[in-house]
Amino acid sequence: MSNEGEYLTFDVNIDSKIVVNSIYSDDSVINIWLSTSGIITEPYNSNPTVFLVSVYENDELRYTSQANSGKLNTHIRPNVSSKYKIEVSSNSFSSVSTTDSVPSIVGITNAEFVFPIAVDEFGDYLGEAQVTFSDPVECKNYYELLINVGVNNYFTGFMDYPITDPIILNEGDLDYYPSSIFFSDELINGQSYTLKIKVAVGVVINSEGIKPSSELYAELRSVSKNYYLYRKYLTRHLYNQQMNNKDFYDYLYNGEPVDMYSNIINGYGIFAGYQSSMSKLNLKN
Repeated sequence: MSNEGEYLTFDVNIDSKIVVNSIYSDDSVINIWLSTSGIITEPYNSNPTVFLVSVYENDELRYTSQANSGKLNTHIRPNVSSKYKIEVSSNSFSSVSTTDSVPSIVGITNAEFVFPIAVDEFGDYLGEAQVTFSDPVECKNYYELLINVGVNNYFTGFMDYPITDPIILNEGDLDYYPSSIFFSDELINGQSYTLKIKVAVGVVINSEGIKPSSELYAELRSVSKNYYLYRKYLTRHLYNQQMNNKDFYDYLYNGEPVDMYSNIINGYGIFAGYQSSMSKLNLKN
């Protein structure tokens, strides 16, 4: 039997929705990226969508504007712990809304870089970043840790080496190769704690010995629960859509598709706040 002229058809009953994305902090204004979801079997709609966007601070209207798809600068610099609500409507889609806050900051109380501690099989020198902070007891707290080379350069070398810290292991994210460390205070509520992460760095070798070639900085972010859940789901989503490409069977994806976490009611996307504490890692031999 010939299948020539036959086509596989799908009955897709999924409505397009408004997509709102905004990760914001207290050190800059709230920017919102607006778009709409699409269905792969539907033709592309080239007509621009017009949105009506309203932003509330503690239930008081602070900003309203019409906008097309893309980036919208609200000119609102958020206050810590204030509740922000976004409402977005359009004639062509169901209205969406979302709320979140910038959590109170938990500062770094001590930051050291113990170096050198080892040399790996490639000849790279390893050090251990030790970042200490005191978790407040009165509320549930969520965090993200980044190690930077210099103040602004992002550094992701920690996943190349075994991580044994119980707080990080408890999160169950390492199998998915996260680009940063995110965790809750489930095991350390109300305690002072030191996170320890091994990283490889470039070195300078001279008459004074071996030293890192660049200064390292620890950035500890106090993040909202929405931010924390978004990062966990995004990490799994990105890992599962990758392929190893080593042989025929590795052209299969690493895992099943993972639905992204969203706190946009009736839509898709994320609206989440955070606050950062930055500290130089002091060299410790």
